[in-house]
Amino acid sequence: MNTRLLVAFIISLCIHILVLLQPWQIMARTELLLPIDDAVPIQLVEELPDEPAQPPEPEPELEVPPEGVSFEAEGVVSDDYMERLKSKIFHAWQYPRKAIDRGEEGSVRLYFELDDQGTLIAIGILTSSGSLALDTAAIKAVEQASPFGPFTEDLTARTLKITGWFSYVLD
Repeated sequence: MNTRLLVAFIISLCIHILVLLQPWQIMARTELLLPIDDAVPIQLVEELPDEPAQPPEPEPELEVPPEGVSFEAEGVVSDDYMERLKSKIFHAWQYPRKAIDRGEEGSVRLYFELDDQGTLIAIGILTSSGSLALDTAAIKAVEQASPFGPFTEDLTARTLKITGWFSYVLD
């Protein structure tokens, strides 16, 4: 009987010690987490189909621009509107200092959607560069450049979906 009581006491003591140490481990790990400013917003790009999954067909190789930014719009959009959009984003776009210091390069492919007044209503990453700093900088450039102004008369849609590449290359 005494050994049972002793074993129960030792087990209880161990459990209490583990419970007391756990908050210290959680607090120690929070230093490893990224600040909220470096978080990348995530949004669902496509909904899953109701049918059983088919093996995916290989996607065609996308042509990544060597450096800079490039955009494609879904539908017919005037060249003037796209040039204005590209110019505003390019001027807001920055190469993050952290990424430069680490020697990070890469290309980010993202999409965004504008309403008919040129206000950003959705944004998300389609292909990551592999660097959180570069991905975040691309998203921030689009967010800071918005709004882009009302659509031109040639665009009758209520929204405009755009995909773009941001290529980061160190000299």
